[in-house]
Order: sequence, then structure tokens, then C-alpha cells
Amino acid sequence: MEIHRKLVLLEFICCLLFTDFPLLGCFNVDLRTATIYTGEPDVMFGFSVAEHVDDANNVKWLLIGAPKSQTNQPGVKKGGAVYMCNPMDNRSCQTIPFDTQGADTSWNGTADVPSESKSGQWFGATVRSSQDGRHIVACAPRYVYFSRGLDKREPVGTCYVASNNATRFIEYSPCRTSVDFLTSTVDQYHKQGFCMQGWSASLGDDGERLLVGAVGAYYWQGQLFSINLNDRRDMPKTSEGSEEYDDSYLGYSSATGEFTGDNDPDFVAGVPRGNKLLGQVSVYDKTLFNRANISGEQLGAYFGASVAVDDFNNDGLDDIAVGAPFYTDYTAGSDNFEIGRVYIFYQDAEHRFLAAKNTTLSGMRSRSRFGSALAKLGNINVDDYNDLLVGAPYDGPDGRGAVYIYHGSNKGIRPQFSQAIFAKDLSPQLSSFGFAISGGHDMDGNYYPDVLIGSYTSGNAIFLRSRPIIHVLTTLAIDPQSVNLDRKLCHPDDAPEKSFTCITTETCLKYYGVGAPESIELSVKLVMDSDFPLNPRVRLSNSPQPSETFSMILRREEKTCKRTLGYMKDNIRNKLSPITITMEYKLMEPTVVPPGELLPILDQYIPSFVSTEARIQTNCGPDEICIPDLRIKAVGAPHTIGSNRKIEIDVAVVNSGEDAYESTLYVKLPFGISYTNTQGITGASPVSCEQRAVEEEGEYVVCDVGNPLQQKTQVDFKLRLSADDVTDVSSFLQFQLTVNSTNPENRTDLADNQIDVHVPVLVVANIGVTGVSVPEQLVYNSTYSEEIVTESEIGPQVIHKYQVYNNGPSSVNKTVVEITWPSYNMDGSPLLYLMETPKLLSGTGFCTAEDVNVRQIQLEPEDVVVEAVITEDQTLKIRRRREDDVQSPQPTTNTLMQQNCPTGHCSKLVCTLGLLNSGHVALIQIRARLWVESIVKGSVNTALIPSVVKATVQDVPYGAKPVTYSTAEFTVHTNINPETPDVGLRPIPIWIYIVAAIGGLLLLILLILILWKCGFFKRKRYQEMDEEYEETRKPLNATKNGAAVE
Repeated sequence: MEIHRKLVLLEFICCLLFTDFPLLGCFNVDLRTATIYTGEPDVMFGFSVAEHVDDANNVKWLLIGAPKSQTNQPGVKKGGAVYMCNPMDNRSCQTIPFDTQGADTSWNGTADVPSESKSGQWFGATVRSSQDGRHIVACAPRYVYFSRGLDKREPVGTCYVASNNATRFIEYSPCRTSVDFLTSTVDQYHKQGFCMQGWSASLGDDGERLLVGAVGAYYWQGQLFSINLNDRRDMPKTSEGSEEYDDSYLGYSSATGEFTGDNDPDFVAGVPRGNKLLGQVSVYDKTLFNRANISGEQLGAYFGASVAVDDFNNDGLDDIAVGAPFYTDYTAGSDNFEIGRVYIFYQDAEHRFLAAKNTTLSGMRSRSRFGSALAKLGNINVDDYNDLLVGAPYDGPDGRGAVYIYHGSNKGIRPQFSQAIFAKDLSPQLSSFGFAISGGHDMDGNYYPDVLIGSYTSGNAIFLRSRPIIHVLTTLAIDPQSVNLDRKLCHPDDAPEKSFTCITTETCLKYYGVGAPESIELSVKLVMDSDFPLNPRVRLSNSPQPSETFSMILRREEKTCKRTLGYMKDNIRNKLSPITITMEYKLMEPTVVPPGELLPILDQYIPSFVSTEARIQTNCGPDEICIPDLRIKAVGAPHTIGSNRKIEIDVAVVNSGEDAYESTLYVKLPFGISYTNTQGITGASPVSCEQRAVEEEGEYVVCDVGNPLQQKTQVDFKLRLSADDVTDVSSFLQFQLTVNSTNPENRTDLADNQIDVHVPVLVVANIGVTGVSVPEQLVYNSTYSEEIVTESEIGPQVIHKYQVYNNGPSSVNKTVVEITWPSYNMDGSPLLYLMETPKLLSGTGFCTAEDVNVRQIQLEPEDVVVEAVITEDQTLKIRRRREDDVQSPQPTTNTLMQQNCPTGHCSKLVCTLGLLNSGHVALIQIRARLWVESIVKGSVNTALIPSVVKATVQDVPYGAKPVTYSTAEFTVHTNINPETPDVGLRPIPIWIYIVAAIGGLLLLILLILILWKCGFFKRKRYQEMDEEYEETRKPLNATKNGAAVE
């Protein structure tokens, strides 16, 4: 057999120490120094394990059973063996020579033949050691006996007890003796022939008595034998029961304890198929008188498959732990089969086990079979309470097994495990890890019990040692405990010219522990104002940060202290919350650890986190409690949608009580409203506001109105808001205003801390309309066609354009424009003949019209039509001209149409406009032609033809509605004139001719007199003319003797 030791370097990274609920694998069973023993293949090495400590002989062994091991017994094949291994030397393992002989023989009359079979007897399937270390018991439950008469073959089972430091061995097989006394072979099956004695065994703490379970006796009812190791004749046993107890498996598990108060060893035995498959455990005294039965709760859970006995709550009475590895949690779904469960029953002063006071531990993975093995662990964390070891051989993320450690307490076993050890964290080869477990003995001499775990399907046993536990005592003091912010007596080294209020903390630590080293190093983190990490009010004297980490070296049971200075920051807001100082420490581990050396670990039940606090002095009296009485008043002025003016809310916050710290006003904004600024602040405190988004609640304006807002004072201000993004609103805007402070008010005073302000919403949209005629002066030819085919034969084209504009400030959603069009003359003949339905050149909407091209005259292409564009300047000119028209009398014309059309002579054109925002316009065009024939036949030379447009608002895009809807009206005129004016045939009177002749004659005489007076009729002589001619021929600049001559 090859045995090797494997140092596992991977340890659980989980020890967030000292929480109320210990985390996975983080306490004092050490995985780094694990020792793994490996047996021969396929011998079930690790099927049973036990720790053996014989103080009298100074011997400590690890006992490991291998039920299929091949030994040197002659003629025996795979009879099984028990190995004893030195826990401190992995190379030192050897078999215990319980039985070195082959099978006994008997004379059958002709030859000596075997009277028993030791091959395949599973010796080592059960291994136990007494608490005092004087005895070791090992059993072979599949041992077969042929009887003295050689007429039977019965798997009675057998056990051996080793004593005197494993030098003296005695065999116990009471079922074998019973077989020899029976004469009929047929009776064996019904009696004790199938005992399988040794399926379980237990030794009392004093080592005087051995309890052996024989699960196959009496139709597998099971049987117990209580054997006095000092007197074989003292061997009480249980008797056969009625048929209803068949197949119960009494003795499947067993343990020794004290349950009667007589200080004699008593026993508990598991019956996993008893009580109609609910399972039970039975409690017996040393005479095997049945004192009590404890029943399981679920059919087939195998309640009683494992048992362990110890005092888990330190009340001086032994308690019983019972495993039910096949327990299924049907309430948690189909994936929780065979998760397993463990029940702890506590013995009361009357030696009863009440189910109502038990503790239940449950497995966490399907088919993990949690509770397949149980073992008392002793006081592994040295807290005066015994602990429990639970095996789950098919647990873990890979199903290869796990072992759990549960600590005891004054209330019994804690429901949360303190450590979970998985097979995968020790070796990838392990499987069925936790099938067998043992604990409760200090195997390495460090005063802590260690753990031995069997993993038989992989052929391994794993020895785990326990680390020493360090208990740290801490104190954290702060001075002063009441901080006066006005008392600034400290000057930091980095800014000696500044003064600050300072606080001093003192951190003191001391440690002790069983097996603790002489000194340890702790890493300590100190945090100032830890409740406000994002905005701390304190900084360290040597750093701008509020925290520092430093190292402290401590000697065992000696107190070590360190002082730290902190400075209060200026202008802090929060003056009511205490300044919390926290200190957290952890154990520093060396960078290099010698192989096999156990490192200490901190006690997980002593918090490594301590805190203290100081308060800031306030004007709140001796009790330092200020109770304010805040009240809010507010009113808002009406707001017109679209107006550039801000919404203004006048706010007054009044404090009628004591000082209110961090007084804050919260204004919930309607959708689309945003904060602009604050004006007109008056009162006891400054006011600062900002807009904030609150998740799932919307936008708020948050205003600081005093820190503190002193008692009996008031602050007033005007809150200005913008409504530029408001898209829909009802008849009012609702603003919810709430004021509070960090120091609470009396409940009876809270009603006036909130108010809803309704700001009335007004809708005002002023609609205007203008128009123009293109051309304004329409000239026509008096000739016309009798047969009109195309539109150009009708007469000249005229276009009226109307501009509908919104002067705001609000938008309109629907505007109806009605146009009265002069389609006919007074006598019913066509006048301005409509060629097409009105067009929207800009804006949204649609138009309808009557009397459009009623004679189906052929239209000209659109590119012939010239469209005019009305600019803003033109609009102003149109308006101005309209005003001039009103003020100045019009020239007299023969007007064919009046503005008020007679019935049937005007057409009704209607355009429905869509959204028209403030400052936007819609442009409507109407194209027509002057029916010249009607003008000529009507003997009219000139005319002024009007069209009338009226715009009316009918809807606005708001929930709020205007008080009145705006209307506007405008008239567009077109002047018509002929190409050749009509001078007429009226005769001129004779006197006009006479007056004209006389006037002409007088004008001629006057002209002659004027010319004569000027010499016009006087003739010049020739010589004078010649001299003038010669004079003009001289050069302009002549020279004489080099000089210029004028």
C-alpha cells in the first residue's frame, strides 16, 4: 500500500471574519496543511475512520478501515484490515494485527474442513476507539460461521477488541454462540443466523462496556448486545419482537452517552426502517432496557442512519444528534431529493427528549445525503461548547462530498454551519468524501481537536488539523464626545495658519488564546465619519482623507494603543448626525509559511469591527434634541401659455419651534417645468436652490432654507420657473411644496409642512389676417370672345393672397378661415370667376370652395400663373394702406360689388388651418379671372371689387381653454380699369373757342414784346462780325520774345 501526503495550497478565500453568520470554509480547520492517506486500489480504504489517543502510553493514531484489504492471513481473500497511522508522519502506517490466523477448521469425520469463512468478511467496516484510549474495536459484519456441526452457513458477523496498546486482542461474536445451540437449520434465518453483528459498535467513555449492533437478527429486526469487557458473562441483549418489527434494522448506528442520571453508560441505537419506515432512535440503559424512542418525520428518510452523542449546550446533559440522509424537501421543488437532514434532540432535566425543542439542520444539494455520518467534534473553537461534525458524501458542486462543522452554544447547535469543507478543495481525486468521519481528539498537541475524514470510493482518508484561535479585545475612545465647532484650537502641519476644531481617537487592542503565539501583527483601518463616506466631515491631521490603515504589533495579553488626530471641516451641513469613528482589524499572515506550520486565526464570533461616536453641539438645550415646527406658505401668479414671462411663486418658510437643521424645501415640478432662479430673498437665512431628478418621481427643485433655520424665524423668497417645455396642461399647474429638516418634528405639527400651489393657466392667442391683390390695378381689354374655351379668353387673371398670422403668445390648434368671394355681378353674370380651389402656400390644413370653374373652362398650365410672396414688409404696407383707406375718401367709381354681397352673388370659401404656433403664419391663395364680358355689357369703365376674409380660432392644443376665441377680418380690393379710357361724344361750347383764340393772340403779342426788348430783331454790321471772327482765331496762349502774351 502506498501512502502519500499532499499539501493543499488552495484554501477557501472567504474569511470575511466575524460576521454573525460564518461563511463557507472560513474558520479554524486548516486545509493548507491537509494530509491525505491513500490505500491500495479497490479495498474501500477509508470506509471507517477513528481517532485514537492513549495518553497512558503516549500514543496517538489515526485508525482507518479497509474492509476489502488483502492481509497475510492464510487462505483468506480480501478479509479486510484496520490501519493505524501516525498523524504527524505520513510514512508511518501499519495494520493492527487483530487476527492473523486463517479460518478455523473442524473434523467432519473424514477430514478437517473450515468451520468459518473470513474471505470477504469486511473486517474494518466498523472501527471505534474508547474515549480513554484503552480499547479499539473493529468488526467484520459479513463474517460467516459454519457452526460446530458444519451444517450451517450463517453471516453472523464478529468483532475484535484490542487493548494494552494494541497488543492484546479478544473476539466477540455472540450470534455465533447462539447458532451452535440451535439444532434446526431452518430456524437460523428466523433467529440470529443473519445477525451481521458489528454493522455498528460503540465504546463507553470509560472503556468498560461495548455496544454492538446486529442489524440482521430476527428477520432483520436487529439486535443489540451490551458487552462488559471485563466480564464476558455480563452481556445483556435485546430480544425478538413481533412481526411488525421485521426489517427495522435496529443497531444500524449506535453511540454511548448518559441518559438516566446514574452516571453509568447508556446507549442510543438507530432504527432507520422502524416505526413503519419513518425511522426512529431508541434509548437504552446499560441493561438494554428501552428508556425512550424518538421517531422520524418523513417516510423513507432513513432517520437513525447515523447518531452522535455529546453535550452541545453545556448544561451537563448529553444530547443526541440523528441523521436522516434520504430526507427530501418536497416543498422546494423536484430538485431537492435526498438532500438529507440532521436533528439534534436536547435532554432536559427529567431526561426527556422533546421534539419541540430540537434543532434541525438541512442539506443544500439534491442527492447530497447530508447526515450520512455524524461525529462529536469536541470544543473545536474553545468556547466551552461542544461542536458537531456532519458528513454529506455526495455533496459539493461536483457531487464528490463535503463535511460541515456546526458550533455549539448555550442554545444548542447553531443552525448555520461555521465551516464547509469540500472534496474539490483538497484533491480532485477524492470521492464519497465524508462517508466516515471522526473528531474530538487533539492529534497534534496544539490543544485543539482535529478531524479525520474517510473517502472510501477513491480509497483515501484525510487528516485535517485545527488552527489556534486568537481572541482580540478592542477599545475605541474619542475626545471630546461633544464637539464645539466654534472651538478651533488645532493647527495642521500642512496649513499652520489655519485653525480647526479637532477630535482625538485612541485605539487599543489586546489578544489572548489557547495555543496563541507570543506576538501577532494586525492591520488596522480607522475611518472618521464612516457613516458619510462620500462627504465626510472630518479629515486626518496628516492627510486630506478621512481614513488611514496602519500596522500594530501586539504581544500576548498586553494592551497596545495608538492615538489619531482628526480635523473638522469648515461649513459642514449635517450637524445633527453623530460623527461615527470605526475601526476594523485583520490578522496579517507571513508571506512565507513553513510547510506544516499552522497559522493562528481570529475568533469569528468576536467582531473585528468596533465603532464609537461624538456629537456636534447644537442650540438644543441639555438634551441636545431640537424639535422644530416648520410651516410653509406659498402663492403663484397666473401664467399665460407661450408667454416669455417666468412662473413666479412667492414662498414663505416659517419655523415656530426650535432650530431646524438642514431645513430643505422640495418643490415637485410638473412635466416640462424647469427651475430658473430665486429672487427677493429676505429673512433669517440665505436660500440656495437647484433642480434635481429623483428616480421614478420626476424633477424637483431643492432649496436649502437654513442650517439651522433658527427658532421663531422666517425666510421669504420668490421662486422663478420656466414653462418653455410645457406641451400639454390643464387649467392649472400644480406644484407640491414640502419642507422638512433632519431633526424631526412632532407628528401633530406635520400637517402644515406640505402645500399644493395651483397656478392658473391662461390661453391667449391673438389671430390676425392681411391680404393683397395681385395685381392691385387690373387693366382689361374691352374686346371679349363670345365663345370662351380657355381661361385666357375670360379676361385678365387676378390673385388674392391672405396671410393668417398668430400674434400669440399661445398656439392655436384649429383656425377656420371664411372667405366671401365676388364670383357674380349684381345681375348674376360672372365677375371674378374662380379657376381653382384655394391653395395653402404655407401652414397646414385644407380648403374647400363652391363655384369653382363651374363652366368647365380649360385651364392653363401652372407655370403661366405668377405667384406673389407676401413678406413681412409687405404685410406692414398692406396694414398701413388699409388704415389710409379708412381715413381718406376713395375716388368715386362705378362699383359693381359691395362688401355685403346680396344672397347668391358671392361664393363661400373655407380653409381649415392646423397647428399655428405663436409668430407663425399661414398663406392662402385664390386664383380667378375677371369676366370682361360682364364688365363691358354692364357699361362700367372702372370698379373696386372686394373679397372679405374672416379667421376664427376654434381650438387650442392645451387642456386649458381660452376665455374667448380670437377672430380677425380683412378686406382685399382689386381696382379694374379699361386699356383705353372713354372720352365720350359731348359737343364743346362756342365760347370756349373764342376765349381760347383771344388768349392765344394776347400770349403771342407778349412774347414779341419780350424778344424786341432783348434786341432780337436788331441786325449787326459785316465789319463788326469780321472783327469778332478774327479775334476768335488767336491762340489761347501766345508768346512774344519768350514771354507769354495775354
